[in-house]
Amino acid sequence: MKKSVVIIFNDNDAALNAGSHVAVRMSQVNKEAGVELEVYLFGPGQAAYSSNAETGVKADYIKAIDELIAAGIKVSTCKNTAEANGTTAALEAKGVHLEYARDAFLRYGAEGAAVINF
Repeated sequence: MKKSVVIIFNDNDAALNAGSHVAVRMSQVNKEAGVELEVYLFGPGQAAYSSNAETGVKADYIKAIDELIAAGIKVSTCKNTAEANGTTAALEAKGVHLEYARDAFLRYGAEGAAVINF
């Protein structure tokens, strides 16, 4: 099966909003298109998801990522960073997969995935 990956790295409002919105929109049609969809939260994008913001763009971002997980989209984040920040248990409890970035990024190449970065 073909694969697309949305990597959300930046934590500015535009990147969080656009990256999560694009991922949600892709999740609405990926199965019909025959494309597996995966989302990877990296660096500042991971921190924004772990921020527990209750209002504003970060809160909307968190909600969108939670909706993707609930819809069965694989959402992953860097295991190293989660361990360093003490967020491993909280991320796993929300359904986020922990995978070293180096392994995920190499896997995406081996799978021939189309990668979109925000």
